[in-house]
Amino acid sequence: MKKRGKTICTIAVMLVLYVLIAVGLVYMLYRGGNYPAGTNTLQYIYRAKMLLKGIGEGNGFPLYDPYWFNGEQLLRYVEPLPIYLIAACQALVGGDANTGYLLFVGLLYFAGAVGWIFIGKKIGRLKTGFLVGTLWFFMPNNMHTLFLLGNLAEACAMIFLPVLIGFTYEWFFTEVKKSRTLAGMIVSQFLIVACSVRYSIFVAITVLLFGILVHFMYKKKPGILPAVAAMVLGILLLGVWLYPSLQGDGSDTYNVTVMKNYFQSALQSLNPVYRLQGNDQHYYFGLAAFLLTVFGVLAGSKKSRVGYVAGIILFLGTTSSAYIVLSNMPGKRYFWMTEYISIALCMILLSFVYWKSLKKIFYLACVAVLVIDAYPSIKVNQGQAYYDATGQLDVFEKTTLLDQARQITKQRMYFLDGDIYGASAAYVATVADDGQGIVAQSGGNGWQYAATSENIMDVNEAVGARHYTYLFDRLLLLGNDTVLIYTDATKYLAKDMEDVIAAAKSCGYDLVASKGKYYLFHQDTPETFGVVSRYDAISIGTSGKLLTYSYADMIQGKSNNLNDYSFADLKGYKLVYLSGFTYDDQTSAENLVMKLAKAGVKVVVDASSIPTDTYTGIQEFLGVDCQSVKFENGYPILYYNDQEVLCELFPKDETEWKTVCMNGLTNVKGYLYENGVQMAFAGTAKNENITFIGISLAYHYYRTLDEDGSKKIIDDLIGSYVTKEPDHKIVPLTVDVQNKEVTITSQYDNVNTTLADTDNMLASDDYDINGHQVYVNKGTTTIILYYPYFTQGMLLSAGALVSAILLLIGVRKHGKKQLERV
Repeated sequence: MKKRGKTICTIAVMLVLYVLIAVGLVYMLYRGGNYPAGTNTLQYIYRAKMLLKGIGEGNGFPLYDPYWFNGEQLLRYVEPLPIYLIAACQALVGGDANTGYLLFVGLLYFAGAVGWIFIGKKIGRLKTGFLVGTLWFFMPNNMHTLFLLGNLAEACAMIFLPVLIGFTYEWFFTEVKKSRTLAGMIVSQFLIVACSVRYSIFVAITVLLFGILVHFMYKKKPGILPAVAAMVLGILLLGVWLYPSLQGDGSDTYNVTVMKNYFQSALQSLNPVYRLQGNDQHYYFGLAAFLLTVFGVLAGSKKSRVGYVAGIILFLGTTSSAYIVLSNMPGKRYFWMTEYISIALCMILLSFVYWKSLKKIFYLACVAVLVIDAYPSIKVNQGQAYYDATGQLDVFEKTTLLDQARQITKQRMYFLDGDIYGASAAYVATVADDGQGIVAQSGGNGWQYAATSENIMDVNEAVGARHYTYLFDRLLLLGNDTVLIYTDATKYLAKDMEDVIAAAKSCGYDLVASKGKYYLFHQDTPETFGVVSRYDAISIGTSGKLLTYSYADMIQGKSNNLNDYSFADLKGYKLVYLSGFTYDDQTSAENLVMKLAKAGVKVVVDASSIPTDTYTGIQEFLGVDCQSVKFENGYPILYYNDQEVLCELFPKDETEWKTVCMNGLTNVKGYLYENGVQMAFAGTAKNENITFIGISLAYHYYRTLDEDGSKKIIDDLIGSYVTKEPDHKIVPLTVDVQNKEVTITSQYDNVNTTLADTDNMLASDDYDINGHQVYVNKGTTTIILYYPYFTQGMLLSAGALVSAILLLIGVRKHGKKQLERV
């Protein structure tokens, strides 16, 4: 009894010490002024701020936020637990976001450390558990995640990670399996997935890896299947949120595209210098942790060695060589390996706690090396006290002209910064503490999850390709009366500013202020407005948008399938461009094109994207069939209207092109010679209003900006149909946003409300969707908001709960039988 009382007193002292360290950490950050720090930190603070605002209005789960991305679902694609914790911290300090962040950091330290105490107590290593708990927050990669990346979701998950790995150790190394151990794994995984889905999935993979290592290293059956089942069920328990979050998520392509950025050479991972440069592009595994791992693999005790081996494997998984393998695996969108370094560190540190036979001198040496390695990271993130948190944001707001942009914005603004400023620009643009109130914007942080993500991506693509009329035209469609441009956003903007200003003028925007690299544009509009537009051309198909960047008077069609359009839908356009299009009925599609051509509508077909016949394997449309051709480095000499045309060489990252020429043209306008054979790449078929373009000429212009070559040919083929800006009429609207409905009143028909079409809007014949935006007609339209996929999510959660209970009952019965045999 005395021993138990002494242990309780020791733990109490340790908890008090943790509180004191947390207070010291918060004070260090406060004095240094380096808060809120991190690329994405202010995204979480913004969402927590909006959540707290909603709670104050009696709404504990806001369905809709009108201020970012033309309207978004605040908690749909962002894991909820960190947001609610930050909102709670803000509430405890009277709603102040900056002070709330400091409290949240203190909570992260304390809660993350506490788990290590109880792990240490359970295995008779209380002091070592306390020591490792003290260090856990200060491990270089953990600080990098919180203070440089600003990934508060994963930082929050690190609270529960040691607890889960501790239960995993206990499960695999205990002969008589206990249901409470498995229950602990399920609950811990549930809390982790509520912080970060990606993190929880890789934790499950790590548990599987750990079980396999135990099986092969110790020739025993560790109970891998129940452990993996616990991991899966822990994730599925959050099905009521998880299932909806995985539907309509526009981040798949984004995740796969950026995957390569989350692998690096082993030398980069072990180089302690990068973090001293404040570089958030390099992840520091920790030289001390790596040396400890190697030492543990070579000399560790039986129970500890397996964790060190797992740590080595996870480390190797972060290297550039591992990318070659993992990029071809199923589920590759989740393999952002350098983000999982903390999982490896947790395995390593837990193995250190389990290493009971380690001699004192080596024990102290290991601790000393870990402390020495962590110290520079602490100094880097301490801050220099040049400004306090509010002062930093004030300076940023004034330096970037965001203060003036907020003052003049009536409906919505857009800050084109190339994501250089991360969440800082989005946060300040919306909720800067300057007395201007909340200002809506088409941007934000985490745009890949927005309903308008494709619109934003198109704007960014167009700017990168130097198509500035498209930039301002589409930003007007997104309802922006104010546009702020940072010239370092792309490599061309600074030298193209005359063209940018002219393009802005042509779309109704005036340059109202400039300061260094910042240019502020604005046009006078009603307080709330919509846009009625007329375009002379329409592009149909997945690759058709590449030409819309060049010709702003061309709008992207609703569907890629030509059979979804009627003659009445298309007869009002002067030109129809088909690229990347599909059809269900070729004859019907061809008849529609012929009917349009006879009615005087110009139809241009990108031959390289004509659908391939399933049975013949031939690309053929309207009697024109395609012939494959391959070019290296560039086109040969092109002959167009009997004139030689020399085009720019292909980009260095794409020197080999496989494309098509054509047979069956009625009138050949362009041709080339390949191996002495004349091949047509442009001309008309069936009707002079039906033009075919081959050799991926539009794509060539998109990649090379070849004004004197490919663009010149395209201009001539298209003619004068799309040479001007679209015809827009800005009209006043009344928009009333409530938690469960949006009411729009318009005096005009076919008005683009500039609001995003979020999929929690109940579909209705009262409004239409085009370009991921809501269109309404004259009168009052009420759009009902709801929580999508709620029933499916609840069934998933309920099924997981029942399965978890059955699993625990089964494990408990099996454990009793094991005890009886013993």
